Amino acid sequence: MNPVEILGLGIHPFGRFSDKLPAEMARVAIFGALETAGLAPDAIDAVYTGHTVPASGGGQAVLKAAGLQGMAVLNLDQACASSATATVLACMAISAGQIDTALVVGFEKMGGGFLRSAQPHGRQDQLLGYDLQPVRYALKASRYLSLYGREAHQLALVSVKSRRHGAMNEHAHLRAATTVEEVLASPMISSPLTRLQCCPTSDGAAAVVLGRPTRPGRASVVGWSMGTVTDEEALAAGVPEAFTARLAREAYERAAIGPADVGVAQVHDAFSIAEPLRLEALGLVPEGEGLTWTEAGLTSLDGVIPTNTDGGLMARGHPVGATGVAQLIEVVRQLNGEAGLRQIDPPPLVGVCQNLGGGENGGGVVTVVSR
Repeated sequence: MNPVEILGLGIHPFGRFSDKLPAEMARVAIFGALETAGLAPDAIDAVYTGHTVPASGGGQAVLKAAGLQGMAVLNLDQACASSATATVLACMAISAGQIDTALVVGFEKMGGGFLRSAQPHGRQDQLLGYDLQPVRYALKASRYLSLYGREAHQLALVSVKSRRHGAMNEHAHLRAATTVEEVLASPMISSPLTRLQCCPTSDGAAAVVLGRPTRPGRASVVGWSMGTVTDEEALAAGVPEAFTARLAREAYERAAIGPADVGVAQVHDAFSIAEPLRLEALGLVPEGEGLTWTEAGLTSLDGVIPTNTDGGLMARGHPVGATGVAQLIEVVRQLNGEAGLRQIDPPPLVGVCQNLGGGENGGGVVTVVSR
């Protein structure tokens, strides 16, 4: 594919904002992206929006409230991968020469409680509670710990690392560091996952402006892959995660790079077990070694493969529709040397984002960014 440059970045802090409408948060992200891109609204050819909670409203309503009218607006609902999917579709249109610039906006105003998987489901899934994501990921965690002989305290270290990174991110939902003891002592949600091993429920918005490359050496999307999980890939609780591995192979091939070239990763860590699983599936860590790499500090800022450097879903937060774009923004900042206190030194040349929506019933996206 032809590279697509990330021209501008904008984000509204993630957290709980009971007094703010979705459009207010999206407006902050939109105009932040336009300002850093140095573009006026009328320079945008098309807008791609990612959001999934109905109460958040539609993309057209959000854009109108931000004062942007007249351009084409597409609404994408791919659960947690909504704005990552929107980004790929925008890149496809630009790369194909159909448009010159696109605005991608992810936003969400979340309700309370757990998100359930997409319906319809079999009655057995509902009776077992298997349509709740914590239950699905708890099964993954139990199988992973048993299969590879790992311990609960190693799993807790993922949360500790993510919260340490999030403490350096002014836009993160959770900015207080934590300890292994605190993680393990927090209330049990679905064994072995405690509350501090589950991402917070967050509101927020994130936006990027995409266009044809104009500035050599700036971060651009150079490869991508998206798809849905097959029945075979969902076997054994998805451990190892064959689905993400398939998408990674396709994205690397499009980008003409390999896992050894990647210097920073953003993975969809809605629960602590997800980070090691997905690092392994991306080919960045040997199978079964994700937790030992975390324990050795190899996924920290000064490690071999810095991961979720902004805190990830575990600390930055998870306003579902905004997560994919927020991941991309962090990788772009790292590659462009603009990540502030959490900047990797020297800035990496290649980064990868992995985003999954809806678990075994949804879709996933892997995006490769290079400068």
